Amino acid sequence: MATDSLVLLKPIKENTHQLPEDLKTSPNTATLKAKMSSFASKIQAEYERLFTERKDQMSTRARERRDNILRLILAFKQHQKAEAISLFMAVDDLTCTINYESVDFEPAAEIVQLCHPFIQKSASDHILFIHESANLFLLQQHLTADQSDLFLARKCLAVLCQDQYRNPQAAVDLLKRHVLGITIEGADGQPSTADSSVYRYAALCFQEHVTAVSKPPDDLIEMLARFLRGTEYVTWSENLFDLKQQASFGGHLTVLSRLS
Repeated sequence: MATDSLVLLKPIKENTHQLPEDLKTSPNTATLKAKMSSFASKIQAEYERLFTERKDQMSTRARERRDNILRLILAFKQHQKAEAISLFMAVDDLTCTINYESVDFEPAAEIVQLCHPFIQKSASDHILFIHESANLFLLQQHLTADQSDLFLARKCLAVLCQDQYRNPQAAVDLLKRHVLGITIEGADGQPSTADSSVYRYAALCFQEHVTAVSKPPDDLIEMLARFLRGTEYVTWSENLFDLKQQASFGGHLTVLSRLS
């Protein structure tokens, strides 16, 4: 897998090193544009060859899972670790639950295997594209930003609407802590250790993905409406106060202004 990524990067690096010299010798603007276009097309052709080659080797189920993982990586506002990506993949947006049994024991290995040679794992275990051009290729040829934001918007709302965050007592306990300074031992409502990474991301960024969808389908609008009218909204609001380090209500206002 690592070899495939190196093979893919080789023509990019070679062409990148050659391009400045080619541009220097261009006699006019038309020639310069032609050389730049040729450079881009060579990279795109190499990506397409490897994408098709890999696709033909995969089962339908593996291709679907690969595409959904890539949608997450394309849509994320910050780089995420493999564990968070695997957890988001385990989120069922119909039942608003996380199937922890489906989380891979070694998520980084599974993600890299499915998505190679377009992504890589960093030293800090974050999952990244091997090059910005790989990101652009996938968005232009096989996936779209709109699809990716819709996929992640559903996941985020499902995370925020899990049963433990819809529990009225959990919301009351959080309100007591913030308003009255009363800490209740064993209080529910805060993200658990198991889902803290996905809840934190969903709480901070869900509105960016919801509002990025150009034509929100009915199910997304219904999910958002249930969230805004439910106890889970109160729980989110109180948890957001903690996630924003109790700085101000600016985060709440930002979210509401984006959704209005």
